Amino acid sequence: MNDQWLQSFLTAAQNGSFSKAAKTLLISTPSLVQQINLMEKELGFSLFVRSPKGVSLTPAGRAFFTTAKTIQELYQDGLEKARTLAAGCAQEICFAFAAYQFPETVMTLLRRLQEEEPQVQIRLIEIPMGEQIQAVRNGRVDVCLLAKPAERYLTGLAYLELLQDTYSFCMSDKLPLARKKELTSEDLAGYTIVYGDYPYLEQKFQEALPQTARLKKLPSEYSLGARFNIAPNELFVIHSQWAEPFTRFHHVVGSDIPAGSIGFVCKPENKALVKKLWKYLKKQMDPAR
Repeated sequence: MNDQWLQSFLTAAQNGSFSKAAKTLLISTPSLVQQINLMEKELGFSLFVRSPKGVSLTPAGRAFFTTAKTIQELYQDGLEKARTLAAGCAQEICFAFAAYQFPETVMTLLRRLQEEEPQVQIRLIEIPMGEQIQAVRNGRVDVCLLAKPAERYLTGLAYLELLQDTYSFCMSDKLPLARKKELTSEDLAGYTIVYGDYPYLEQKFQEALPQTARLKKLPSEYSLGARFNIAPNELFVIHSQWAEPFTRFHHVVGSDIPAGSIGFVCKPENKALVKKLWKYLKKQMDPAR
């Protein structure tokens, strides 16, 4: 078996036709059919049910389709890595981050990626979160990690979703809520919830938090000072992906309240470069995908 056979198989399965697949691959239909026949002979089972209207996968073919896609992706990733190393080229990705506000999980994964793929060089550039979209737009960095911005802030930019997040709440360990493992909207009734001002967010804090709580907006984003200046009976809300840095200063409890999408913002022309990083993080952060 070889990569050409896999490509022919996947393309035929996706098109439901040998002739359409051959046209897509710029080869003759008899050549493609020969590859499929040889592949089936080597595997020892039929991949397709042939009919005058086209082809469809057999149960065995459907089972093998997922495996074949994985094999092809691994092959392409390995080939790209080998070619880059052979050419002596390094791919540098400039990544925006905010001090004390960058997910530790992501930082760990970035370090691991550089160890596994030395041809990918990641350079971190410190930029406040509220300025990161503009930094991507003007080319100062290639990518930033944010809760999804509203569409008007993404004009001319690309957004790659990593995962769906929830909210977490920072508080004094003396509050009754600190004894809970996970908070619900009902738990927050009557409490004062402080939130930072992030005007670019698609999902606003004040729109997602329960109306039974008292909401108090800071005049700016969260700052290091803001983490110390909340009253003992108050709590403030953050996206759970950014919770770890806050645990150094407060007791943090997660919740089941949806916080929307977390992902990469980049320029469309940088999407191919950034996508390698995105695919790696997505697989590590959400193995089920």
